[in-house]
Amino acid sequence: ADTIVGIVGDGQLALMLAESLHRRGIGFKCLKQSAHSPMERTFPTECLDDAELFRKLCDVFTLENEFLSVQELNTLLLE
Repeated sequence: ADTIVGIVGDGQLALMLAESLHRRGIGFKCLKQSAHSPMERTFPTECLDDAELFRKLCDVFTLENEFLSVQELNTLLLE
């Protein structure tokens, strides 16, 4: 199976990364925080608000959101 990149965050930086992944044929999912984010508007089918499903679907993760604490990230990605 192909690797799926998980993008934590749904703003402009996440969108630029997603566009680059899309051009290269690399799968990705975004953990969204807003219904009206740049990612949601451009890649709505790749945006999830279910953290558990996001963890299950993604093989690797990248952080595109500076608003989460280390504890929140541990909870989000490791539990």
